[in-house]
Amino acid sequence: MATYIFLDPNDIVQQQQAMAAVAA
Repeated sequence: MATYIFLDPNDIVQQQQAMAAVAA
């Protein structure tokens, strides 16, 4: 899985939510 790191806090939140959805 590719991991993308963004400096924008909103992008970080969306990324974390996406990861949580995949892990769920």
